[in-house]
Amino acid sequence: MRAVAVILTCFNRKEITLDCLDRLPHQSAVSRETGDGNTEPMAELSVFLVDDGSTDGTGDAVRARHPEVRVIDGTGDLFWNRGMHRAWQAAIDHGGFDYYFLLNDDTILLPDALERLIIAADHPEDGSVGPGVAVGATTDPTTGLFTYGGYLRDSRWNRLKLRHRPLDQRAPIVTMNCNAVLVPSEVVERIGQMDHVFHHSWGDIDLGYRASKAGIVLSVPPGPVGHCESNPQGTDGYRDPEMPLRERINYINSIRGLNRADWYHLARRHGGVVWPLVWLSPYVNLIVLWARQRITAALGRDV
Repeated sequence: MRAVAVILTCFNRKEITLDCLDRLPHQSAVSRETGDGNTEPMAELSVFLVDDGSTDGTGDAVRARHPEVRVIDGTGDLFWNRGMHRAWQAAIDHGGFDYYFLLNDDTILLPDALERLIIAADHPEDGSVGPGVAVGATTDPTTGLFTYGGYLRDSRWNRLKLRHRPLDQRAPIVTMNCNAVLVPSEVVERIGQMDHVFHHSWGDIDLGYRASKAGIVLSVPPGPVGHCESNPQGTDGYRDPEMPLRERINYINSIRGLNRADWYHLARRHGGVVWPLVWLSPYVNLIVLWARQRITAALGRDV
């Protein structure tokens, strides 16, 4: 039986968090029914959850409904990556796990999700001998459209320009979203866990890059492992034509946006020899868009 540490962080989504935890015991890997009615579990779960200062009673509600969950109180300013880092470190300190299951609480797992992720981690998609990282893809629960999963590089010079790999392709992916990702302990021993330097975004992208650079195969099981709505990107607000240039720059530099410091670390670490240009590119794009919108507005007034 595999020992699996489930890693989550949450903030003010009590019902969503509880629903996610309610579903875990029903995973086929945890309770598989055989023909004679006996149960042959593939995995045993231990859940580590950081509640980062929720004001809606999430932490207390989890403790009441799921006393088996190790709830770790955050400081209120951890955001997603640092919350995941703290939960993951608690699991590492506990010790004894074969896999670490990185899960977003708004991901609705299909019943066989963990089972398929374990198979993908043990048997990488390129046919090599594992362990590899298993990257679960998700789709929108209403439209069925792809939302999160593995990434392909989408530019020859800009190594951080990415696009999701469609589920019907098998080109090697270079990094990932960690909505539902299984990381074997051997991989953690080689590359470590999420880097605390990142606040909210980019921690999963960095982790995926570090894994692929180390020669670890990132495999996506056939078909989605769950459903998750696409969250609005933190940088999209700068497209508002009424927003002044200074506000746009402040917007994408916020923690939930591009975040200047975090983007700098990511670009310098994974952007290659042209990393300064990679780092500057979103700001150049922002200014170009702002200028185009100003010109269009001016031409419209003249007409």
